[in-house]
Amino acid sequence: MLGHFLRWTGGGTKIVYRCPSFGGAARTLEVPLDGGEPQSRLEPRDVFGQYDAGDVWTIALSSRKESRLFENAFHPSFSPDGSRIAVDASWAGPRRIWTVDARGRNPEQVSTDVSEAVAHLRPRWSPDSRRIVFQSVEGTRFGVRVVNVASKATVRVVDEPYASLDPVWSPNGRFIYFSSYRGSGINLWRVPVGAEGAAAGPAQQLTTGAGQDVQPSLARDGRKLAFATLKQNADLWKLPLSPDTGRPAGPGEEVVATTREDSRGNWSPDARRIAFNSDRSGDMNVWIASSDGAAPRQITRGAGGDFQPTWSQDGSRLAFFSSRSGHLNVWTAELESGRLTQLTRNRSIDINPFYSPDGRSIAYVSDQGGRLEVWAMNADGSGARPLTSTGVLGHFLRWTGGGTKIVYRCPSFGGAARTLEVPLDGGEPQPLAEVAGGAHMSFSPDFSKVLDVVGHKTIWISPLAGGSPEPVFEFDDPDVRIDYPVWSPDGRWVLFDRFRPQGGDVWLMENLD
Repeated sequence: MLGHFLRWTGGGTKIVYRCPSFGGAARTLEVPLDGGEPQSRLEPRDVFGQYDAGDVWTIALSSRKESRLFENAFHPSFSPDGSRIAVDASWAGPRRIWTVDARGRNPEQVSTDVSEAVAHLRPRWSPDSRRIVFQSVEGTRFGVRVVNVASKATVRVVDEPYASLDPVWSPNGRFIYFSSYRGSGINLWRVPVGAEGAAAGPAQQLTTGAGQDVQPSLARDGRKLAFATLKQNADLWKLPLSPDTGRPAGPGEEVVATTREDSRGNWSPDARRIAFNSDRSGDMNVWIASSDGAAPRQITRGAGGDFQPTWSQDGSRLAFFSSRSGHLNVWTAELESGRLTQLTRNRSIDINPFYSPDGRSIAYVSDQGGRLEVWAMNADGSGARPLTSTGVLGHFLRWTGGGTKIVYRCPSFGGAARTLEVPLDGGEPQPLAEVAGGAHMSFSPDFSKVLDVVGHKTIWISPLAGGSPEPVFEFDDPDVRIDYPVWSPDGRWVLFDRFRPQGGDVWLMENLD
């Protein structure tokens, strides 16, 4: 508990208090007087959602009679012979795969793991009812595994640095289908599997293009595949700001807009150009354009997904992260020659690179040690080393102190999420003044203020010395999100993503082998 006061709500049936860490951040909660789990109490401008519990029910198709089978479980899946139901549940600790009989009785834990930090989700049976494919979540890693129901032996099918989701078996048991971000977008893939479910060959991409292809479902003959495509559009906008106050000096305006995704923009050091990632060519690659969006030029090409470009101080190259090598690593691109250089070569996740002001170092985020931490290396990729052991939240690192310190968001420091800075040459992280948000921080040119977005909705300005954070901009459309705001080097603009979901369609793929 934090703070000095408790308060009663609900006519005296609940007590409100401040929790130091709930879902990775300090939250205001209320707990029932007669017992029960604390629930988050929404505060002004909060955007919050949580699954508290889930029950599994059945419905008789003839009578439409509904019956609850059991509590606190998700994603039920009947075995093909109808004798058992697989679910993911936390009945004996971390979320694992369980089976029960068709009446919801005789529970048996099927999957296990050496780490309690791993969750097992979304079970689906093999056609012979002997194995179950499921999704594993290990911190920032998403993989696909298969467990033998009788022996409880587990094999890894897909274990990648990018998300592999919604696995299902083909009716003949020869393939496992899934959604993955291993290409330029979230597309459908399949991998051939052997008798015990282990991969028997390389994965094959089935769909391409923009949007998110998810929730695959195969016909009984295995020749047709239905799936949903979630459409989305992200454009780059800029908003004029007062350099003195950071408040808007006019309306926002569109800078880069296509029917595809154009996002994660970044200003060149002279503020005359912007770099961004875009899938307008079919693959997610790095592009540049003038600051008004004119004269777009493609810098990288090919599959793998290139994201979040950041400029070197002399404007001659861009650093970005990409899975074009098969793993998420840090790369650079020379603007004049187009030459690409891979700086990190790890099986870990290496993301979110940022050049130091003098261009001699690159800070980035890596989970080489088991969780995401701040790392730094020389600009040529040598001398890579961890700087923190506190964990990292958010999408951005920032340099301060003339390039001697790195600012990041820590998930728990003193019991709450905090903004910290760590010296490049080693030392303990120290807290900065608290800022609103923390996931997409961007400093004013004089380092007196921090700009960020809260709830993917509202841009806030937080002074670092005196004063309180204040909201300065949001769109009237409730469906529009704001992400990745970046202050221009001259202090007169903020560049950001304007993201708007566009619904989804159901598609059918036929004549599968």
